[in-house]
Amino acid sequence: LGSALLRHIEIRAREAKFKSIRGGIVTKDLTRWPHLPDWYRRHGFTVRPTTQADEMVGELIIKKTLT
Repeated sequence: LGSALLRHIEIRAREAKFKSIRGGIVTKDLTRWPHLPDWYRRHGFTVRPTTQADEMVGELIIKKTLT
């Protein structure tokens, strides 16, 4: 279900001419699903720690550039 939803989001983002998709992984989810960063990487996302300069909430930032 998660992969299908992610594919749908990517399709809609491309249709809307978005250049990238970005989000955050919060500590609660990371604790419950420690494999989540690897799951996003397998779907083409980069994963990095959040910094103070980020405008997003979360322990990790995920981003995928759309082509």
